[in-house]
Amino acid sequence: MRLLIWLCVILVWPACRKKSLDSSFNEGRDYFPLSAGSWWLYQVDTISYNEFSGLITAGSSEILEVVDSLIVTPEGLTAWRLERFQRPLGHTAWSPPRIWWSTTTTRHALKSEENNIYAKLVFPVTPNSTWNGNIYNIFGERRYRLTFVDKPFTGPFLTFDSTCHVLQHYYEDLLTYKNYEEIYARRVGLIHKLEYDVTGDSDPSVIHKPILERIKSGFFRKYSLKDFYVSP
Repeated sequence: MRLLIWLCVILVWPACRKKSLDSSFNEGRDYFPLSAGSWWLYQVDTISYNEFSGLITAGSSEILEVVDSLIVTPEGLTAWRLERFQRPLGHTAWSPPRIWWSTTTTRHALKSEENNIYAKLVFPVTPNSTWNGNIYNIFGERRYRLTFVDKPFTGPFLTFDSTCHVLQHYYEDLLTYKNYEEIYARRVGLIHKLEYDVTGDSDPSVIHKPILERIKSGFFRKYSLKDFYVSP
């Protein structure tokens, strides 16, 4: 009788485990992995356009984000404490860390950036899903949209076979261009982040050009994943 019970356990347990893994995969939670000791190294390229001086300032740095330990946030959420280190590209010494945090709920993947909480992803991760990325902060509503899921993506340093794209904000007219987006990879996390927010020159002599060829003010910032480790 005891042998029969153990045989039933052996047969049923893998099926339950597979069901649990399939559920996590189907919901897309592996797009946002969080575990102690995980880290991500990004190259951050920036360009700043000064309307008054006419100066264009470009630079590159590296950001290292490390998952530290579990904490309870002021909002009462159990979350992972993140330590974010930064250094100029080519340097070896890191700045003291800035502290962020991240967690997942039944509905959203959350990240606190400079004390502002953003809903980065919505579960399940499905194409054309929309949600308010600012639902947990004081800013006005901003509709995020998943434009694609489980597609390959090639960055400047690494290639990924299964990614999803979140369009956080896009607006363009004759004088304004705004493009905010993030791309996540399964079992990796954030691999690409773009922030483009500029104003174009309205002088009649250049107004016929595309706005990105006549920028007079604003900024460009791009994060590209260079290396990572996600602990089991």
